[in-house]
Amino acid sequence: MAGGLLERRNELDALRRAVSDTRTGRGCIVLVTGEAGIGKTSLIRAGIGRPSPEVRLLSGACDDLLAPRALGPLRDAARGSGGPLERALTSSPEAVFGAAVEELSASGPTVLVVEDVHWADDATLDVLSHLARRVHTLPAAVVLSVRDEAVTPRRWPRRRTRCRRA
Repeated sequence: MAGGLLERRNELDALRRAVSDTRTGRGCIVLVTGEAGIGKTSLIRAGIGRPSPEVRLLSGACDDLLAPRALGPLRDAARGSGGPLERALTSSPEAVFGAAVEELSASGPTVLVVEDVHWADDATLDVLSHLARRVHTLPAAVVLSVRDEAVTPRRWPRRRTRCRRA
């Protein structure tokens, strides 16, 4: 099994399918949940692997800070891209919502990974919720990792999209 992951074939297949579906324009959100230390990051790395050259990979993580960085994981993911999200993050906070959607559709298939969403600031959660309502129209997979015990109605995107086979 890839990466030494045992009994994770279904989860790995779901992640691989989500990445593959970005090429057909079918977007989704993939939630990887579990207790601390269970291997969420390892599962994501093994499931996504190295996407094909036509699929962009953007990645960021939330930090366990008393005062989380506003939009920190999105800043990390967009850094150096020169795309609409990076530009919006340096200008107007209101522009970030539209720029996030544009970023995930502008350059073809994209995978956005945000790790440790249980530590996310409210602004990041708002942008992820905004994406959750629109991702089905984008050539993008948004992969989020979150601890089970941290999942409450306000602490993660309210609307979830399941990846399904066609």
